[in-house]
Amino acid sequence: MLKRGLTIVAALCGMVVAGEKSYAQSERKKEKGTATEATGAPSLVLNPQEQQLSESYFLEGMKFFLLEEYNKALDRFQRAYAISPGNAAVNYKLAETSLLLGNVRGALPFAKAALELEPKNIYYHLLLAQIYTNQQEYDNAIKVYARLTQELPRTEQYLFNLTDLYLAKNRLDDALRTLGLIEEKYGLIEEISFKKQQIYLKQNNLSKALQEGENLIPPSPRRSGIYWPRPRYWRPIRKLPRP
Repeated sequence: MLKRGLTIVAALCGMVVAGEKSYAQSERKKEKGTATEATGAPSLVLNPQEQQLSESYFLEGMKFFLLEEYNKALDRFQRAYAISPGNAAVNYKLAETSLLLGNVRGALPFAKAALELEPKNIYYHLLLAQIYTNQQEYDNAIKVYARLTQELPRTEQYLFNLTDLYLAKNRLDDALRTLGLIEEKYGLIEEISFKKQQIYLKQNNLSKALQEGENLIPPSPRRSGIYWPRPRYWRPIRKLPRP
């Protein structure tokens, strides 16, 4: 029991440090902006008292979030937002907490605002893509993943998600193109060859389907140990990532 209590205390301490850093980084970036379409709110520079109060609410919200008391966390994040609506970290946590409470539609504007404020943050992309996916707005989810994989480094793993969405929309040529990008990064993978073969069969391209079938027959020079991963969407996090 004592060990569990110490673990929680350590996690809370880590959360406070991470939360303070992320909040402060968002404030510094906010000073460079003027307004956001998603929030409709100007990115005003707070005076020291306002910033201290907003950060206090934010860190309280992080504490309740870690304890999985999401209604209390949402209340604190809303108070922080009322003071600093142009802070990306505040918008992100409002979206994340709303999603965990089942309010997918309410999470959307905050997720869009967070990404607009900090467009180089991978986690903000993933959260927005997850919300669109939950609402079956696959075209919008595709746009988010396409932007993520094209503009940010070390995001090739999310090409798998993009492929699944293309297939869900029956955009077969786009799926093939994306599978080709995956092969360029990871080499020949049995599951990719199988998916490509299925697509070619749907397109009645038998010669291409047979060609991919050859890759499924050992000894194909495929890389071992590489499999089609489970979808890499947003998942709840207990501390804020570095933007």
